[in-house]
Amino acid sequence: MSQETALGGTSRSGHWGAFGGLLVTTVMWGSMVPVTALLLDVFNPFLLSILRYCAALLALVILQATIERGLTVRGAPWGRLMALGAAMAAFSTFFTFGILFSDPVTAAIILTGGPVIAAIMARLSFRTPFEPGFKLGLLLAVGGGIVVAIGNPNNAGRLPDLQGGEILLILAMTCWTWYTIRCQIWLPGWSQLSVTTLTSATASFCLAFVFGIAWLLGLAHLPAEPVTLPDIALLLWIGIGGGGIAIVLWHIGARQFTVAVAALYLNLVPIIAVLIATALGFQPSWLQLVGGILVLVGVLQIQLRRFITGRTG
Repeated sequence: MSQETALGGTSRSGHWGAFGGLLVTTVMWGSMVPVTALLLDVFNPFLLSILRYCAALLALVILQATIERGLTVRGAPWGRLMALGAAMAAFSTFFTFGILFSDPVTAAIILTGGPVIAAIMARLSFRTPFEPGFKLGLLLAVGGGIVVAIGNPNNAGRLPDLQGGEILLILAMTCWTWYTIRCQIWLPGWSQLSVTTLTSATASFCLAFVFGIAWLLGLAHLPAEPVTLPDIALLLWIGIGGGGIAIVLWHIGARQFTVAVAALYLNLVPIIAVLIATALGFQPSWLQLVGGILVLVGVLQIQLRRFITGRTG
């Protein structure tokens, strides 16, 4: 199996490449909540999860053949890959149903807790001290993300009512963090593209199994209305973009900066959501702008410390 390729690295150029990759990831994932909410009006949640990962897997296989000239699976740790795929499948299922049973703004607030979960789990897994600036970055990122979400004019400055999907979103973030950490521990010599491709394959298998059980129980079904081209385009966006390319970039960032630091970038997701809404004619409130600045300061101050001290990994 190939080692780290041009998709990763520990040089200064790799540092800034991983930084840019994480920013691209936040853009792709920032659109996930509103796009998923739209697609749930067309697709059953179980069906949407499997279709998203199948689209991602197809794109990843093409990238694998193009960039790394194929994928060698001989000697692959299939037991671990199945466990990682099951974690990805659980994340996708919990996330989809969490969006279905929650307010989009509430979902954005809940997702700002990602860095907290990542920091705790990374500390327990690696037993390494937090790097300089992390605690300040965590405070600014989580606080800024909450301010962005609450700053939605439709909420009149208050938290929206809980609808039951919030616990599913917390479970989704927990599964995702466990998956990310275990990938770096269990598959250290594999390229991030190979890691994503293989775990997406096992995740697709797990999601297909879940869909089959749901179908037999009458919980899953095909779309009642014809699927339109815009629906397909949105599905490909969250599949190929959010479920494929973004995960590769995420793994690169997590290996370069640690899982806990990479998770801070997730608090840019509410900002991206606001920017997308702005492009559609929505005018952000001053609270949302302030929250966005807090998140950016929290993330950039860590990058500045790394640049000054010369740290690249």
